[in-house]
Amino acid sequence: MGNPWTMNTTSACRLEQSRTRFLILNYSLLCLTFLIGTAANLLVCWVAFRDKSLRTGSNALLVNLAAGDLIRCLVDSPVFLALLVLREKRVRNGSVLCRVQQLTYLLCSCAQLLTLATISVERSQTIASPFSTDKRKGRVRIWILIIWIFALTVAVSSLILSADPLSYSMCRHLHSFDAYVLIPIWTLCVILITVNYLRIFVVVKQHSNKILDSGVQPRLCVVTRVSSGRLAQSSALEAGGGEGNYPRSGPEIVGAVCVLTPKAKALGKARVEGKLAKRLGYIIANVVVFWMPLVLLLTLRLVLECTECCIWGMWELETLATVLTCVPAAVDPLIYTLLHRHFCTEFRKLFCTNQSC
Repeated sequence: MGNPWTMNTTSACRLEQSRTRFLILNYSLLCLTFLIGTAANLLVCWVAFRDKSLRTGSNALLVNLAAGDLIRCLVDSPVFLALLVLREKRVRNGSVLCRVQQLTYLLCSCAQLLTLATISVERSQTIASPFSTDKRKGRVRIWILIIWIFALTVAVSSLILSADPLSYSMCRHLHSFDAYVLIPIWTLCVILITVNYLRIFVVVKQHSNKILDSGVQPRLCVVTRVSSGRLAQSSALEAGGGEGNYPRSGPEIVGAVCVLTPKAKALGKARVEGKLAKRLGYIIANVVVFWMPLVLLLTLRLVLECTECCIWGMWELETLATVLTCVPAAVDPLIYTLLHRHFCTEFRKLFCTNQSC
């Protein structure tokens, strides 16, 4: 038997068909990310700045995530798409676009991962201390500044340490330096997110048990029960001096005055923050899932030495996995808009106003 990796006519035809399928899938994902992600992230940022009630610490981190996703959809995805097209046409002497894509990809990736980790930290602290809101906005501003400084430092360092490609066919989307940096960042962020969400789960579970087991009730509850017939009778007696027909007795009016204890308020606030953490958890899970193929491939690249027979397959899989990491930039704003009632209401008002409905 001959060598199974020998490139005969049949294998070359199959290889070309596989390349075409990969290209169509990559082009489609990048185009959809650009179109859907740009519009959705712009709307999220605009609604958050338009409505004062949405200008909270948690939403500030959400807007920061939307800003990073907007850069990815508006700049990184079109540049990435142009690189794939030029690579297929074997255009030479075009390293500038490759460097731009390398810079924007690392910048957006680090900003996205660090923002999600920061969101998990803030949610955990908010649920543990639901009424400590004095320093939250200042703390969030510092977090956002640190995120972008770190992301920019990593992206610029990658440009300085990587070699300048001679052609688009030599433009690797992720260099060895990028792999060594992105894998630890992704791993640390996932560990941090997991630890904080386990803390959130424990705290919310404890609060739920307190509410169900101990039956948290207001300590002071005054109930007044007054008959409308008696009120009418007393007014008739005053007016007629005790003579005349009494009106019919009407339905009783029942009123209750309840005072909520500080403990009950804290438990209720923690439950509300827990629901918000659950909504943000869907976004975090979405990003982690779409990043998983790339992390696995980068780990294999660092551990295994790929022979010539599998270079093409690893190249196409790595390109597809890199494209998949761009998809959450378009999916994240859709998830949060559907799950966040306030954002959904604002979007409905916006479209109804524009359509005069």
